Amino acid sequence: MGKNKWLFLLFLHFWLYSVGTYAQSKEIILGLVLDKDTGRPIPSATVQLLDTSDSSMVGFTIARVDGNFTIPIQELKDYLLKISSLGYGSKFIAIQPGQVSEEVKVFLEKEDIKLNEVIILESSPAVVRHDTTIYQVDKYMQEGDRSLFEVLKNMPNFRVEESGEVFFKNKRIDKVMLDGDDLIGENYKAAIKSMDPSVLNEVQVIENFQDNRFLSGVEAGQKTVLNLGVKEDRKQLLFGNLELGLGPEAHNGLANIFSYQGKFKAYLLGTSNNAGIRREDQSAERKVEELSNFAKDWLWSPLQHINRYIPYFLKTTYENPNRERLGTINLSYRAKDNISLVSNFNLYADRNDFLKENATEFLLDQPFRIRQADTLFRRPRMIEHRLKGDIALDNQTGIRIDNLLHFHDNFLGQSLFFDGGNFVENRIQEMTNRRNTWNAVMELTRKIGENNALVFGVFTRRETMHESLNASLLVEQNNTIEEVQDISQFLDHQMLQSGVQLRWLKSGKSIRFENQLSYHHQEYSLNGELQGEEDGLVGIFSRTPSFYQKLTLEKGKINLNFSYRIEKQLMETFLDESKSRWNWQRDAVVLVKLDDDNVINVGFSIEVQPLYGSAMADRPLFLDFRTAQQGKNLIDWNRQVNFFFGHHYSDIFKRRISVNTNLFWLRNPTLWTLNAMELRPEIVFMRLGRTTLNDSKGIMVKVDKLVYPIRGNVRLDLNLWQSGFEEIVNGLERFSSSITPSVGYRYSSAFKGPVNVEFKGYFQQNRMNILQGDEVLKNNFMNSNQTLILRSKFGKMTGRLILENFGIEKENFQFVNYRIEYNMRERLNFYTEGRNLLNTDSFTMARFTPNQFFQESYSLLGRIILVGINWYF
Repeated sequence: MGKNKWLFLLFLHFWLYSVGTYAQSKEIILGLVLDKDTGRPIPSATVQLLDTSDSSMVGFTIARVDGNFTIPIQELKDYLLKISSLGYGSKFIAIQPGQVSEEVKVFLEKEDIKLNEVIILESSPAVVRHDTTIYQVDKYMQEGDRSLFEVLKNMPNFRVEESGEVFFKNKRIDKVMLDGDDLIGENYKAAIKSMDPSVLNEVQVIENFQDNRFLSGVEAGQKTVLNLGVKEDRKQLLFGNLELGLGPEAHNGLANIFSYQGKFKAYLLGTSNNAGIRREDQSAERKVEELSNFAKDWLWSPLQHINRYIPYFLKTTYENPNRERLGTINLSYRAKDNISLVSNFNLYADRNDFLKENATEFLLDQPFRIRQADTLFRRPRMIEHRLKGDIALDNQTGIRIDNLLHFHDNFLGQSLFFDGGNFVENRIQEMTNRRNTWNAVMELTRKIGENNALVFGVFTRRETMHESLNASLLVEQNNTIEEVQDISQFLDHQMLQSGVQLRWLKSGKSIRFENQLSYHHQEYSLNGELQGEEDGLVGIFSRTPSFYQKLTLEKGKINLNFSYRIEKQLMETFLDESKSRWNWQRDAVVLVKLDDDNVINVGFSIEVQPLYGSAMADRPLFLDFRTAQQGKNLIDWNRQVNFFFGHHYSDIFKRRISVNTNLFWLRNPTLWTLNAMELRPEIVFMRLGRTTLNDSKGIMVKVDKLVYPIRGNVRLDLNLWQSGFEEIVNGLERFSSSITPSVGYRYSSAFKGPVNVEFKGYFQQNRMNILQGDEVLKNNFMNSNQTLILRSKFGKMTGRLILENFGIEKENFQFVNYRIEYNMRERLNFYTEGRNLLNTDSFTMARFTPNQFFQESYSLLGRIILVGINWYF
């Protein structure tokens, strides 16, 4: 991207910021809240603007640290200001049109508060207290919202992905707690998509969360977590909701059960459906891992779209996930303040059957085309158990344990029909992939005084994976069947890693640093049988001692973080190949807090990682059941360079807007590999990869404008991603580049109106150029989505209608969904639900990679009608 483009994008960001900041109400009430006895400012006082005609709240804000506040008004008329603060008596001040431009000084008097005399007239929709933002759930619920997933979308500063991942101020939510206990944990996606929001009183967002309570005051936490507060009148031995819906060849069952009993808490979730409802996406790609904890603040996850040249476009649940079963059992036990134990047990199973037809063109020196029809069935299964404990030996010493067992089994079957010429045809194939993982970590923390702490940790990780493939190959020559071959092969992978770590942390008034010594040992082995022939053992040993130091400086509004790691990496293999090198990894992040609402974050990092497990003996491997690969990847290291700039502006109380901007640049300049690729017996090419594997850059701007008090909001997402890829194929240098601009939008009307309207969607332009020698291949197309959601409530009946349109290239696909609920009793609802009412049975999509062009047609789930009941207890 040229220099002028970057200047334009920066100008676009600050223009949007200026629009959000200044294109507001013409009149603002200014005020100052003071203690009547001392004359000192009262920070965090609550200021409400009331309409004198009906006493309804038309504005809300919180006084700053210096006691000042500003509150905008929409029109000049009589208002009433209500100012209150904990420990002070409330005060009402009349505001007339002629007094709007004058500063209002408010003096509050201290008073003794008796608990039985406290009356809460109206709770605020959102309150900020230090690193915690508290949202009142009832204030953000729309008619027909049936899950926490839907309510979070209405809250300012939140962004919720369709997969269930949640972001707050562009920081990914690391885990979800229930009333202070780590009861839901990191695997929260299915829970928030299923949890009934009516049982919750508030959602707390805790920034800079520290898992290790003994490091409080010594080390600032890097996590952002949600803490869900359950309503007091719902905390019983058993409470929750049960839902069951049935239809022609379809069902949907859901159970949310909570239990509060003394020192014990429990949360159970069970679901089963074949109606296209996906609460857990086991096939979703793992988000890009950040190089440092600071980068989590600025949303690196969109980089996964750059790794895939053209992302998948039909972002919907109609791809026939036709038998999802999910169960979680979460238990917590807390004995006073010294022992806390949490157990998370998860079960998952699915079954996917669908028909796919595609036409593929291989863009090689000898191009050819094939057409095939696939009948695919996939059976993923997963069992996982996690046990976490926190034991306080005394006021300064504690032990933390974290033990994880994970079992994953994936079975995939495929029958194929090829029409492409004289080459090997795969007719029937079955593949099994089993992966077992055990992780165990234990840390002993000793706090020394108020500003020092020592942490000693030991960890171990063991992973095994078994892959097997059974295939029938049909060999044709000149349209004559020559022979039929049955191929059976398997591969076994094993990895064992263990290590120790010692950390010393020290915190001062304006400086904080951490020193860390660690050592870990890793063994990796690979064994298998390919086409009836046993293959020798391939192994890798790695030993890595390292020293890490992090320094944090705070001076006024500036926060500087610098860290580096020096390590000696030694790798050996059974192939008598060894390499070693010293690595120096470093990153620096500068955070500038312009004021309470503006934060700028700039960072730079360099990281070098060994390619563990990259040594592979010459062997044929079947990829995607259509291609055979035979080659050897050399052991080497991958050097990664990153730069990012982020600006976060959030003022949801005064100007009711939040703007997030991120610019990033990512490059891997020194990755070397050598592969021999065999796509068909007639076509073999060598690939020597001297790659700038992801020379990627881009900008993301997200604007969230609230109409406040809660009458609706407008959200706008602007993204521009660019990436380049360089390689050598058959001796010719090839360069591929892609650029993807996109615009997303969302508007929602009054939350409590008789009819609520929500309109959202996106437009994404996809451009890709491939240059090889004098030949240039281009691909340019757009995909889009428009969704209209209507919600209404009439008496005891609540309805929701969803109209969707997907545009992919020049094709458009429409979907219509509805849900109607009727309240028969206080806690018993009858409902009917319909999905894909137009009965769209297939869609077509195109994908473009440096080597291949795909045009695929998928079958869809079809029309679904359900009738059922929902019982709240």
